[in-house]
Amino acid sequence: MSLRFLFDTEGMMAPIDRVKQHPKNDNNGDVDEIVTSMQRTGVYRPIYVSRATGHIVAGNHTYVALLDLGAKAVPVVWLDLDETQELLILAADNKIARNARPDPALTEELLAAIRDAAPDLGLIGTGYSDEDWERLSRPAAPLSFTSHGVESLTHTIECPECGHSWVRGK
Repeated sequence: MSLRFLFDTEGMMAPIDRVKQHPKNDNNGDVDEIVTSMQRTGVYRPIYVSRATGHIVAGNHTYVALLDLGAKAVPVVWLDLDETQELLILAADNKIARNARPDPALTEELLAAIRDAAPDLGLIGTGYSDEDWERLSRPAAPLSFTSHGVESLTHTIECPECGHSWVRGK
């Protein structure tokens, strides 16, 4: 299978064995899903590599997916980093991505647009399953109230100035 790159790779391609996964990478990505995405959409990002060590600081799983697809060369952005910078970028790239919180309504809208654009392929290559779609497109459950229409949850409130606390709801 030939790989499609969705950006200009001129001057970026490096032999795949010239770079290596960072030994301190703490992310365990879904390589199979990345491969599926690359097969459907193409490769849309390079990997970022420390020139000093050849360690990948961003794109470790993109690299593995390219290996799985038989690539002999990978698109690389070479970075001039010291060891501390390598670790900072590796940690930040992994953690900041994990901090993201999706908006379910916008996710449903996004996935609906993808399904409408290519109904024969559906959500293949997005990381979402048909079960995810069913869960997102289900109407939200109505709020539950007691028979008297009051809150059914209790929580403790504490005054930040004097420390007095009380319980609200029942």
